[in-house]
Amino acid sequence: MSAFFDFIKMLIERYGLKSLIAFVFSIFTVTVIPKTWIEKLPFDDTSIYWAIGVSFAIWLIILHYIILIFRKINNKISYSIYKEKFNKENNKEALEVLWTTIDELSENDRKDIINFLNTNNEPISKGGIINSRLYNSNLVIKTEKRIPIDEEFIVYGTDEKVKMTRYDTHLYKLQDAIYKALKYSLDEYGRISHFE
Repeated sequence: MSAFFDFIKMLIERYGLKSLIAFVFSIFTVTVIPKTWIEKLPFDDTSIYWAIGVSFAIWLIILHYIILIFRKINNKISYSIYKEKFNKENNKEALEVLWTTIDELSENDRKDIINFLNTNNEPISKGGIINSRLYNSNLVIKTEKRIPIDEEFIVYGTDEKVKMTRYDTHLYKLQDAIYKALKYSLDEYGRISHFE
């Protein structure tokens, strides 16, 4: 009998509060289960103690795994929160650099960027040499393609309308990474630069 209590005491000292909870659950379990189950144990008059001991060990194992699962879930949640915070801080730093670059562009360039964002980065055709920081930067990609554009002009002095065809020579669109960053900026912060 004293060996049994020494074993229980050793488990309580080793596993602390978890073992105390397991001990309470084991007492409750032994009082709820049918007495015939306890009588089937291969021990004489101390069967009740061994039933408590077996129940205690089972509850200790169950609680150990519940705590283990809870810690894993808690660690995953904590890591996910940390990762999200880290990514948000990195995104904010990258956006600061991008916003500064956008701030340095002309008003027309910023309007074209908004146009790219509103049209899901549909290419814009431009002709000839463009004196633009946006279209001469690495924010955009371009390809050479002659596109005819029919336009109506009014002849000076005669006010006569004349139709003429001019050719745009290049198609431009934002780099995919820049487009995604600016779209995120617009969705998250409602602006694409420090001033909008």
